[in-house]
Amino acid sequence: MNEAKMRFTPGQRRATKALITFGKAHGLPQFWTEQLSSCLSALEYKDVSGVTSVVQLLRRGGMGSFLDWVPQVASNEEDTEYTETLWFALYGYWLEMMRPFKEAENV
Repeated sequence: MNEAKMRFTPGQRRATKALITFGKAHGLPQFWTEQLSSCLSALEYKDVSGVTSVVQLLRRGGMGSFLDWVPQVASNEEDTEYTETLWFALYGYWLEMMRPFKEAENV
């Protein structure tokens, strides 16, 4: 299996699309939606440096960071606990899918 096939998977695109969709529905600031969209584009074009730069940015913590965002409840079927749990589950899955970039580029 070549390096591109090992590094780029359909699961990465699905996880990124899920974060984008969830973020748009739950009030993610446009800057972060744009970063995720950039990551999705880089995944589709198999652009290692493009994906790596977004992964690095989204993994950083601190005030105003991607991790600092708290999703808004988007429907009557949700509550704060459910929404935050789903957010962290999606983000954790995304990080797991992006692991090949972390390991390959020492993110």
